[in-house]
Amino acid sequence: MNVTPDWKGPYTLRTAEDCARFDPPGTSGVYLWVAGETRSVSYVGQSANLHRRFHEHVVSILGGGYLLYDPEVLRRTGKHQERYRPTWGAPFRDFVADWSQRADLAHKNLLAYEFFWAFVDGDAKQRETVESALIHAARQRGFAHQNPKPSRLPQACDQIVIHHVFPKGIVIDGIANPT
Repeated sequence: MNVTPDWKGPYTLRTAEDCARFDPPGTSGVYLWVAGETRSVSYVGQSANLHRRFHEHVVSILGGGYLLYDPEVLRRTGKHQERYRPTWGAPFRDFVADWSQRADLAHKNLLAYEFFWAFVDGDAKQRETVESALIHAARQRGFAHQNPKPSRLPQACDQIVIHHVFPKGIVIDGIANPT
């Protein structure tokens, strides 16, 4: 199966203008979170509704539901130096206990990322297979650190050939860019 994601982006949430431009479509697709000056793949996802899924991600970051990293290291290098881990036994206890510092850290983490998304034809299984193929490819290159368990095993992705189309001049570290 050949897949050609036509990536839209980069989008950020760094300025009011960026936020106004940040409007993921309410359609199905795959998406990337990248960080660092080399645009290293940090996270790969898929959703039946990209708009809803990005909303869930932003709320989870700002609400203490996700791991948070040193924002300066993340912004410069794309590396993940952990600074906060959610406490699932007592949800958000540590986040709320040190609200001002944790909220600032969460906000700076969100600002460190750039986002890309692309429409992918097919049902959830097909999107999950494309997502998993992207994760496996990024992991082979030492990226996608925030994807602990892809939806599909590597052998399920063997039949997928991905031909990326990124905006002119965009190179993503961890994704096989077109030559």
